[in-house]
Amino acid sequence: VSESLETLFGSDTGLKLQPESENWINGVIGLLKAHPEMQISIEGLTMIGDLSQAAIQATAVMNALRKDEALKNRPLWASGKDGNFSEGIDIVIHPDYRKFYYSVKSEMQR
Repeated sequence: VSESLETLFGSDTGLKLQPESENWINGVIGLLKAHPEMQISIEGLTMIGDLSQAAIQATAVMNALRKDEALKNRPLWASGKDGNFSEGIDIVIHPDYRKFYYSVKSEMQR
């Protein structure tokens, strides 16, 4: 799940979430509530190499997600990354791979 820095922060270098980002944030919250078994990480992507700025942007998104009561104690991670030729915020979904593995293993033994 991705969104542009312009939409979320008003510019590539903005650090404060804009009111226009609320719909996107609420959509991510809905996704997380619907799938409580999944872990997520928030990645701030930068093309200019300012990883601290990207990490601050990702942390702002993480903090906005944590404002929802259902997500307060849920593990969330934020980081800044080199986006190569893209900038924005990526929500990376991490399914329960062990559960998936055992499910496939069980199906293959039938």
